[in-house]
Amino acid sequence: MAAAIPVSEVDVRTIVNLPNEPAINDVLKAHSALALAYLKAYTKTEYYDEASGETPGADLATAYKFAFSFKLFESVIEFLNLKTIGTGIIKSTGIDDQAAELLTVKEIESYKKQFELRALTQVLDYLNTAGQNRYRELLTGSRSVRGTRACVISGDVEDDVWTT
Repeated sequence: MAAAIPVSEVDVRTIVNLPNEPAINDVLKAHSALALAYLKAYTKTEYYDEASGETPGADLATAYKFAFSFKLFESVIEFLNLKTIGTGIIKSTGIDDQAAELLTVKEIESYKKQFELRALTQVLDYLNTAGQNRYRELLTGSRSVRGTRACVISGDVEDDVWTT
């Protein structure tokens, strides 16, 4: 079995349902390194190394293949939406097919968040602390993790217990 990541442009297009256009392939290829860097930053080193090695396990390979594809799509969605690449991502067309409505900035941001969350969900079991924090942030919308502080005061400093 070959390395699970990086994933070919053909496989990425299949996973995220993109047409086979040279301009799309060029954009995907240009952003491939960013998706790899993202996965490397947010997953444990031993799992990333296995996924990019020659013999990844089947479950790990599948998880990283989809995570890479979702992260890559999240990275390029705003560029694919531009009219300079074919017709962009069209959400509706007019009666005469001359009028096309592209995604708005707000819609793109929503898609980006959802695809990043999907990428992290695929490799949830392999996330490092930074990845777990980013996953939690995407789920809750909060950058900081709130905790409860409690203290048991007994009168003896050595017996006092602090928890967070």
